[in-house]
Amino acid sequence: ARVESANDERAAVYDEDYEDAEVLGHLADGTTVEVLQTMDGWCLIRYMGHEGYMAGEDLTFDDSVMKAQEDLGEGGLS
Repeated sequence: ARVESANDERAAVYDEDYEDAEVLGHLADGTTVEVLQTMDGWCLIRYMGHEGYMAGEDLTFDDSVMKAQEDLGEGGLS
């Protein structure tokens, strides 16, 4: 997934999946991150070996990522 902040040029990375959680840092627009899990509008991400949570609205997924997620949701992994 790629960072595309909804509010400014940098998106916050949190230690938990809510906005009042501790901010671990910020990532610039265009930064590529690995999405490990999605839940209730939040994404657990990994960037340079570190994990944290980002609001889903601050991430853009390309078509191949969306297709892979759909396949997994339909039991594509056994």
